[in-house]
Amino acid sequence: MTPHLDWTSLPHGVDSISLWGCLHDGRIVAIASDRLARTLTIDVDVFYIREHHGLPDSYRFRLAIHGVTAARAARYVAWPGGYAASAGASRDEEARAIADYQAKWREESVTWDDFERVTSNGDHEILEASFARGEGVAVRFYCATNEGNAHDVVVCGERLSVTGSDGAEIGVEQLIAMGEAYWDAFAARTPAKQ
Repeated sequence: MTPHLDWTSLPHGVDSISLWGCLHDGRIVAIASDRLARTLTIDVDVFYIREHHGLPDSYRFRLAIHGVTAARAARYVAWPGGYAASAGASRDEEARAIADYQAKWREESVTWDDFERVTSNGDHEILEASFARGEGVAVRFYCATNEGNAHDVVVCGERLSVTGSDGAEIGVEQLIAMGEAYWDAFAARTPAKQ
């Protein structure tokens, strides 16, 4: 078996590129593996990019990893002891209590089929995403639901393509540029008068 790019040990000189600006708050609306074709597709609705660029409401971005060599998902399980903020706690005290609580969570592996099944309802929101390329590609994203289900996902393969739901090739650089255009416009907005 030929070694491949893998997120757990990126080779020297291979840096990750943040996809936060173009996928943050995007919803995973579909995810599917074709093991025979060695592809994995992730359809994402990024409402703010869609609205900013005047795209139809039904428009989605499709990230397709070709020549898939690894697909892993782990879920974060909350510590059953719970969390309760003390009355009158300052923001700093509350932040420390939350961090202490979250430090007790644990990561558990899940099968890829189970991950695809739990994302089929379109309820997973992307909180963070990154991309790396060298001798192959690796995509990593962290997603969560409103109910607190969270997953850390890594997909590795030979190449990544990005298209729109209209079938037009976009590419990762253009997707990043679309996100940057939105955030530049957002930063330039004049604050509303009080």
